[in-house]
Amino acid sequence: MIVRIVPGYELPVNILTDELYAKYLSAVRNELDKSGGGDIKLIFCGGNTDKEPPYVRTEAEEMARLWKMKFDMKGVQVWVERESLSSLDNQIMAKQLIDNQGWKELPKVFAEWTRVTRLAVICNRLYGKEVEIIPVDLYSEEQLIDLKLMQEKEQAQIQRCLWALENDNNLGIYRKFIVDSLEIIRKAKP
Repeated sequence: MIVRIVPGYELPVNILTDELYAKYLSAVRNELDKSGGGDIKLIFCGGNTDKEPPYVRTEAEEMARLWKMKFDMKGVQVWVERESLSSLDNQIMAKQLIDNQGWKELPKVFAEWTRVTRLAVICNRLYGKEVEIIPVDLYSEEQLIDLKLMQEKEQAQIQRCLWALENDNNLGIYRKFIVDSLEIIRKAKP
């Protein structure tokens, strides 16, 4: 059995025409093609981060829709985790799904390359083992406004995630912050 986790990273207005998501899922397909096939469990993660009214789409459902239209392959079972609103929750909820299904295979996780270290820290903590993170180049260093700022942001995110994983109270505070932030963004959008 092969288990792969594909976390979302925000929703475009139209995922079917979005070049970055096409590039992301193409990288997933290419890696699965190299895996030799077999019993493949593909978990798309991401909840309702929709910033376009009526705010009903989830990252996971939209990725699954794009996958089925353009990248589907024989032997792949698609699973949709539609509750998570952050990189941390993507991995917590994917692990819950894996545990609930009784899958023993350690997953590999896809990640936009600037998030690889954060996801490695999160996954290694959750599984108690080193989890392979498969980097996907969506942006070149030149496309980022400020690479140093991006690295500082990622280090701060890692610290917040580790704090959230310390106990259920911290995790609840972290999740409330994510929900509140999403609401502020939705209200501020013209």
